[in-house]
Amino acid sequence: MNRMDKKIFEMAKKEEINTPKSYEDRVQKILDELPESQVEERRKLKIRPAFAMAAVLVLIMSVTAGATINAISKRMNDMSNKEKQQMITDMDKSNADKDSYSRKLTDSERERMDKLREQYENEGRFPEGKVAVVDKEEDAKEGQITFVTTTRTYVIPEKEMTDEQILQIIDYGYKEDYSLRQERRGTEENYDGVVSDEQVAENEEKIKSSNGMSKEAAKELAAKYIKNIYDIDVSEYDVDVNANYDSSYEVHFQKDNSIIVNIDAVNKQLEYIHIDEYEVENNNEKADENLFTNYADTVKEIIINKANLAETDSKYHYEYTLTEDEKVQAGIMSYYFEKSNGKVVQIRVNCKEQKIIDVAIYTEKQYKTMSKTREKQYKELGLKRVSVEMNSDY
Repeated sequence: MNRMDKKIFEMAKKEEINTPKSYEDRVQKILDELPESQVEERRKLKIRPAFAMAAVLVLIMSVTAGATINAISKRMNDMSNKEKQQMITDMDKSNADKDSYSRKLTDSERERMDKLREQYENEGRFPEGKVAVVDKEEDAKEGQITFVTTTRTYVIPEKEMTDEQILQIIDYGYKEDYSLRQERRGTEENYDGVVSDEQVAENEEKIKSSNGMSKEAAKELAAKYIKNIYDIDVSEYDVDVNANYDSSYEVHFQKDNSIIVNIDAVNKQLEYIHIDEYEVENNNEKADENLFTNYADTVKEIIINKANLAETDSKYHYEYTLTEDEKVQAGIMSYYFEKSNGKVVQIRVNCKEQKIIDVAIYTEKQYKTMSKTREKQYKELGLKRVSVEMNSDY
């Protein structure tokens, strides 16, 4: 959806890793009705919920949705293959979870962004121009909204943005998510954007025939992982459980925060867990090896003793990416535990808050593919990936 890094998780998907689909399914059920084209796809988790959920609500409630869908559909279809592919390439240049801005948005800008997003989706109000895209912030175009791919930062003017400039940001987000959707359609042989009731029933029957666990059992196991990893009691949360085509359940807990858990229904174990509460705001953090080393004890306690996701003698290490000014890119560090069965457990951590963002389990092949992809990308971008082996004695 990086996995825990979301983008690397999405890339690893091409090696048969299974990504969560909670927002994706809801968006797809509406937007896949477009003629041979779709508007949105979760990045993940790559799509930004602000775009995805706003689109769902507007398209469900608007009496003019039909005309708007056609307008958006045409705009998305007008993109060239080269433009879409470039967006995919640019998305893979950063391990940041969220987009950010070069300064804090004003209250007026936030209000107008919400209103303009609705007009974009509901009335087909599009910008006349488009954002500039660069890999380094120092290359930002003066007087023009600029998107920095490596940090996923929009460089915006110090003065209040105009409606046109805000629309350019909204438009770029839509086109980026659409490009990912098209790319995914081309790489997943059995991918079907619309998840019908019949398909859900078929997924559930597949799990049942494989002697897989029930929805209720999956929900209970997911709640247990949440308690063990985040120390959160979700008994009062709203819960949505969906059966996926790969014989897994996606369990979505929602209250003050949102927690997504993927459970392997056949093997009755965790595949992926993510909490939005500890997602970083794409702020680089000063590298502190002592902090990373010391927090490893907390990670080991959680992953080995509480969640039982790795063995006591598992080899493990931590990684992070250094920016040119020797800071941890996006404020994210990741710990990796190598299991005896070849699988690798990845734990992404918010450096500043010292909180686990998410946990994912890769096969050996997926992990190697992910590592090679990262190494190649960071080398091309001139970034340094730091990897530190830890003592496995516990």
